[in-house]
Amino acid sequence: MKTVEMLEIAKLFICNDYQTILKNAVKEGIKISGCGRCCLILRNKEDELVIKAGFPEGAHGIRLIIPPDSAADLFLRKVMEKGEECFVTDPYRDKRMNYLHDLVEGYDITSILFVPLSYNKETLGLMVFDGQRGHKFSRNKRQQIRWLRDLVSHSMGVLYDAYVTEEKIIRKEKLCELGKEYAGITHQLRNNATTSGGLASRIVKELKSQEPDLNKVSKFAGCIMADIGKIENSLNNVLAFVSCSNERLELEKVNIKDFLEKQVWYFSEEKNNKIVFSYDFKPENIMTDIDVKKFGQCVKDLLRNAHEAGATKINISTKLKYGRKLLITIQNNGEKVPDDLIVDDFLFNPFVTTKSRGTGLGLHLVRGTIEAHGGNICLEARNPHLTEFKIELLLE
Repeated sequence: MKTVEMLEIAKLFICNDYQTILKNAVKEGIKISGCGRCCLILRNKEDELVIKAGFPEGAHGIRLIIPPDSAADLFLRKVMEKGEECFVTDPYRDKRMNYLHDLVEGYDITSILFVPLSYNKETLGLMVFDGQRGHKFSRNKRQQIRWLRDLVSHSMGVLYDAYVTEEKIIRKEKLCELGKEYAGITHQLRNNATTSGGLASRIVKELKSQEPDLNKVSKFAGCIMADIGKIENSLNNVLAFVSCSNERLELEKVNIKDFLEKQVWYFSEEKNNKIVFSYDFKPENIMTDIDVKKFGQCVKDLLRNAHEAGATKINISTKLKYGRKLLITIQNNGEKVPDDLIVDDFLFNPFVTTKSRGTGLGLHLVRGTIEAHGGNICLEARNPHLTEFKIELLLE
């Protein structure tokens, strides 16, 4: 391929339109490879593999989700995990291609090239080139395909980075403006809560020395103290939100299994609850860098939400994704979150709550802390009987 031709192709990917990049990727893939068919498969937010673009148009099931854990899904993920091209020279007889048997036979496909796409060590998806009878993937063509792979990966990655940056800026600006309205009253209420806590402590101390029939009053005063503690905790959340500042993380390497079990112990001691916990750590020796105090608070907040939702069972599991990502799942059987709060992660927005006395800041701050660790959190809605939070962290 001549330099002039390469420059002309590169210009096609200098744009800020996602769909245009996808369409140009498969069209140029056809031209460069000489294949009759080419498609682009990408991961979505739910980590599903989706056919996003194909050429010829109308022949690839655009927007079709590859069934999770199917033969196709497992094979494609294995190719993506390795990060290397996979060249199938006889798809009709290759057992890995059994899921494509009808397609191979119908289109007379004699070879298939799977090319993973990645950006900043993050696997985006892959391009698939179908070679029909008479077509050959020469060394020169495969070199040009790799060049196109890098071009497509970079264009998609840059566009995604720009989108994420813009979203964070817009979100921060909106939150700062909204939060300032609460600053004055927050400081006043916090002072009142501290004063009330001191008075309640003195009342309890005095009542303990009085007649035994006043124990009920003593217990009532203790409840007041507990309520004040909750108020102060809520106010701390509001202040953290109002500050709109990213505190520096104090990272230390921990065994994630030991860390999570310790958070459960802390939570159980604090709440004195009867929740039954179960675990599924795979593998058990995963090490990662986190701010123990802040990330621990996130875990305890999720456990506290489950407790307040009436959960009697909580399952905590971990697993590795593609060898470079840690997935932490926290499931509980408490009251389900309304569907309208799950859509577009609306529940993580500030001042959104399902509790009559909640501030709606807990989950928002949890998300902020996890994002500060370079991760993300979402609330799954697939299981009609369980509330399931998923935390994803990139392992260094």
